[in-house]
Amino acid sequence: MSKIQNIQDVAEYQLCSGCGVCAYLAPENVEIIDVLDSGRRPKLKSPSSAALESELLGACPGMGVKHNTKDREEEFQHELAKSWGPILEIWEGYSSDPVVRFKASSGGATSALAAFCIQELGMEGLLHIAARKDVPFLNETVLSTSKDEILERTGSRYAPASPCDKLDLVENAKSPCVVAGKPCDITGVANAAAIRPGLAKNIGLTIACFCAGTPTTRGTLKMLKTMGVDDPRNVRSLVYRGQGWPGRARVEFEVAGETRDSELTYAESWGDIL
Repeated sequence: MSKIQNIQDVAEYQLCSGCGVCAYLAPENVEIIDVLDSGRRPKLKSPSSAALESELLGACPGMGVKHNTKDREEEFQHELAKSWGPILEIWEGYSSDPVVRFKASSGGATSALAAFCIQELGMEGLLHIAARKDVPFLNETVLSTSKDEILERTGSRYAPASPCDKLDLVENAKSPCVVAGKPCDITGVANAAAIRPGLAKNIGLTIACFCAGTPTTRGTLKMLKTMGVDDPRNVRSLVYRGQGWPGRARVEFEVAGETRDSELTYAESWGDIL
């Protein structure tokens, strides 16, 4: 018998990626909390039935990630498959909007594609991650419905995030949406859509960004300390990258009523700390 019997076991065996799909599927039973030294993790609010636990484990990326390749096997670049999985084509590009390209972390492709889907294809919005306004060094899931909102929230967030915890915003939308996240998050989206027809109907496009792992909140707090922030409650804004390549980590904070700012290079922030 498998040692993993429920979604809590996934976290305890350190298989959880924190995507939040379990909280979307069972909001009355599961909530996602921030564990300082681990990341976003599920917490059981009430007991779940065996049938529900089976559904949650079936949607969980921590239980395994699979590709459905049977229909397009001949099109793959097989020499890349061992390292990268099934690849159809490789393109290089960036946003043609200089503002989007400059502000974003990696050329603004995700932001540009999502804005196009909203403005030109009539999709309702982009489900993605943004800094929490009340606690800027933490993240929250948002549905941006305009290019301006996307631009306000663009850029990589090197901190725990659970974009799947708000998939109900997509399911209840009036028209299809874009969903952006890490590859494990997008696996959670696909798994959930396979069992929720209402969600599947409203998935207009999914975009998975390259991921090298998610630093914990402890990592961000250590980075802030290095940047001169003694009390994280004083942080007013935090940007991990952007405004050029690869971009600098930048924080704005208050000390004794005075606004200050500090920066680290990408090598210092990501390479040395995060």
